[in-house]
Amino acid sequence: MLFMIHFQLEIIRFMQLMRNEYLDAFFKFLNFFDTPNFYYILLPVIWIGYNRKFGIKLTIIMMLSSIVNDLLKNIFMLPRPSDLDITLAIIQVKGYGFPSGGAQSALLLPLIFIDQFKYKKIPIILGSLYFFLISFSRLYLGVHFLTDIFGGWIVGGLIFLIYKYLFPYFNGFFEKKPLSFFWIYQLILLPLLFIPKLSLYGFALSGVVFGLLIASINHLSLSNPKNIGEFLLRTAFVISGIFLLYFLFEINIIFDEHAFAYVIGFWVGFLCPYLYRKIFLKNSKIKN
Repeated sequence: MLFMIHFQLEIIRFMQLMRNEYLDAFFKFLNFFDTPNFYYILLPVIWIGYNRKFGIKLTIIMMLSSIVNDLLKNIFMLPRPSDLDITLAIIQVKGYGFPSGGAQSALLLPLIFIDQFKYKKIPIILGSLYFFLISFSRLYLGVHFLTDIFGGWIVGGLIFLIYKYLFPYFNGFFEKKPLSFFWIYQLILLPLLFIPKLSLYGFALSGVVFGLLIASINHLSLSNPKNIGEFLLRTAFVISGIFLLYFLFEINIIFDEHAFAYVIGFWVGFLCPYLYRKIFLKNSKIKN
């Protein structure tokens, strides 16, 4: 075991021999894609700007992935390379190392988009590039061992199989019985609300599901955008709302981060589509 740790530390030291200010800046930038802020932008843009059903599935599966990753980290409780050798830390990251959440998402997210776009060439190329760069960045930045990366890939692959083969059943159930789905989902989420490390995910998902229930009952879903102009307008609208909520949180109007997570979920699930229709689509009834 000690030999494996030493060997992996040497791999990271070897990779960091290529260090310079430009590479450091580039890989620090890539770390943004392993932060909640990236998903605060990506998920609403997909949901509101591109396709509602895909956005719902993507939001739920990425939050599920985060929950599983946090649970596994707290089961294994393995250190990061920078915990053992502080000189390897190009950035500071707290918490345990195994499995790598960044590597997990680096595999899961491209697989989902490649599947969504029917295995076309451009998504495969971009997805492969994203997978390689994000995974490599975790080693270069000194925040993960190679075994952390492998573990993240395995977990990400298994979660993709859940997305691919089990999610279609949940989708049909929600469309047919939204109220039953809401209460079942709330019961599933209830334990998360009392686990400090996972409670934020629980509150965010609760806000999403509650918003979806109201939207479904009132038939408030949006069709896919007809052109790039509509996509940009929707994107600007949903992101502006998130920035406003973040500003309210920063000045303590929204006092608690759990309330912030819940309101963000409710904004994307119901309030944003509702206000968008009122402002830009008048009272026309549009369903997905």
